[in-house]
Amino acid sequence: MQHVTCLPLDNLLYMGHMLFLFYSLEILHLLLFGYIFALALQMNYVIHCYLSPI
Repeated sequence: MQHVTCLPLDNLLYMGHMLFLFYSLEILHLLLFGYIFALALQMNYVIHCYLSPI
């Protein structure tokens, strides 16, 4: 009977672990996109500075 009561806890731990992995991957994805976006903005700024006639 103890194994049956222990099963939902294992299930919850597994779900929590999967959610944690999913959210950490999503955060890494967002950080990577933010870094690429900032880099693109910086490159755009540099290109406009060099290509401006002033």
